[in-house]
Amino acid sequence: MKNINVQVSDEIYNYLMNYTNIEEIILLGIRKKKVYDVAKLYQNNMVSFGRAAEIAELRQDELALEFSALGIEPPFSFEMAQEEVAV
Repeated sequence: MKNINVQVSDEIYNYLMNYTNIEEIILLGIRKKKVYDVAKLYQNNMVSFGRAAEIAELRQDELALEFSALGIEPPFSFEMAQEEVAV
């Protein structure tokens, strides 16, 4: 395990101090950033949907749900993705 020191605003500091698991917040932020990054690549036809899912380290049905939330049309329906996640 490594340590990292980061300077943040008072607002962010106060927000983070309300949580006992800051690592979870960081991991969620990293996941969201990966989704935004691959969304740009996908929208610019730089990667396929499958490759975007690999880069984001998500299953394709999970990425489809994330893309739908961003208003990006995945190659299959939102309903199909929901059914896949529910299984």
